[in-house]
Amino acid sequence: MALQGLAENFQREGLSDIEKAQGLHTMVVLLIKQKVSESEAMKRVSKFVGLSEAWIRDLLSMLDMEGTVQRAIRDRKIAGRTALEAHRFGGKQMVATAVAHKLPVHKISAIAKKVRSIPDADVRETVRKDVMRGRLVEPEKVEERARKMMKGRKVKAPEDLDRILADWTYLMKHWNEKADELLIYKRFFADRNVAALKSDAAKLARKLVKLAE
Repeated sequence: MALQGLAENFQREGLSDIEKAQGLHTMVVLLIKQKVSESEAMKRVSKFVGLSEAWIRDLLSMLDMEGTVQRAIRDRKIAGRTALEAHRFGGKQMVATAVAHKLPVHKISAIAKKVRSIPDADVRETVRKDVMRGRLVEPEKVEERARKMMKGRKVKAPEDLDRILADWTYLMKHWNEKADELLIYKRFFADRNVAALKSDAAKLARKLVKLAE
């Protein structure tokens, strides 16, 4: 009954993502106190509130953010998803920049992708800091700045290249196994909306072909 009451309270309109996170945390803790495992607690809470476990984990992770970030989300200065993306890129400083420049989540993701693609570590870090300080808030400007800084530079292999290659070798094996699992269900795709899955799979396939050349 206590869990049902919490779930009903969670469904109230007007809750900020931080308030939702606090409610979810209370539900998970309540179940764990009842000797339910954390993974099972997450499944039950997901069913109660109608949210995916992945999004619940993201919401709960907001409670580990700095107080200033939580207040910004609570006061609706920034959406939870946007704050998460900004925080992953550059902590509370990037969240403050996202608030100041009203950056939407898709733009932060695009900026992060541009920064990650810079091959030179020093240039990448310089550009990243410029983004965090609010000097570069457009993906195109990030790319332009990186291109100018890279001009005349010799691209060096990262010092941890062996680790990167080992990580990717592991990931490739894991993806192969997961792909085998998914292919079993391909015959059921006809009555499902799998357009996004197929589009992303095609993009990944093109990149993997380049790696295999």
